[in-house]
Amino acid sequence: MKEIHVRENLTQEKLRERYTYHPGLGFFTRNYESTKVHKVNSVVKGSKTTRGLIIYINRLKFKGTDLVHLYMKGSLPGGKVEFLNGDMYDIKWKNLKFLPKESRAYTKIYSRNDLTQDILKQRYDYNENTGKLVRKYNTGRMKKGSEVSGYTNSKGTTVTIDKFKFLYSHLIWLYHTGVLPTQQVIHKNGDVQDTRWSNLKLKCDTDDTQIEKWNTEYLSNGRKKLTLEELKSVSDKRYCNLQLKNDQLEKEIWTMDEKGTWHKKPKTNHSKICVTL
Repeated sequence: MKEIHVRENLTQEKLRERYTYHPGLGFFTRNYESTKVHKVNSVVKGSKTTRGLIIYINRLKFKGTDLVHLYMKGSLPGGKVEFLNGDMYDIKWKNLKFLPKESRAYTKIYSRNDLTQDILKQRYDYNENTGKLVRKYNTGRMKKGSEVSGYTNSKGTTVTIDKFKFLYSHLIWLYHTGVLPTQQVIHKNGDVQDTRWSNLKLKCDTDDTQIEKWNTEYLSNGRKKLTLEELKSVSDKRYCNLQLKNDQLEKEIWTMDEKGTWHKKPKTNHSKICVTL
């Protein structure tokens, strides 16, 4: 008897060669003797899990209901299975109702870059009061209307979407702006679990590539300094903040007096620089 190395190799013919299914009793028996314990006509017990009855064939896992459908119909089921008596371990043929395959109600992503505002809104609603995303569909044990949760640490809450991890705050930012941020999203009240839109802001809220270049140069070697001309050339509305090591106190490099003259403040020992609007 040939071994089955991949799930796709299991056919109705190979399954019937190994086992006999008893529709009225709801179990399989062996047609061969593999060990002293597993003899001919012995019952295949399987393992009871939260997903139902699991049966191993050459170390490959199969749902008991999948094997029943393959044995009786010649193919694996395409949709979900409903247990008429409510017992997910009872695989009698008359207890199983195989539902047709449902079309996917949402777009699946295959990389982090695939996630867009449209796909996010297709999957979730946003609760403004709690700052949480709410599911629009059933998936596994997660029901429609339930809030999306994840693993929380000092950086924030991490959520998994199609095996890709995202910070909760970044998803909320994408939901409202259509842009998945590359910078850090700050929680204004210090609570990383509070993802209400009013509580979020970008660490460096600017799209100016030149300003980002200045920041990078300043942080990398400390020799590049912003001049008054550089600041004024960007915009009169822009100013530069230096952030102290404790990330709390912010001071401006330049100040303007009543006559409109710029003055540079005394040097202070700072660790970071950020130019914002």
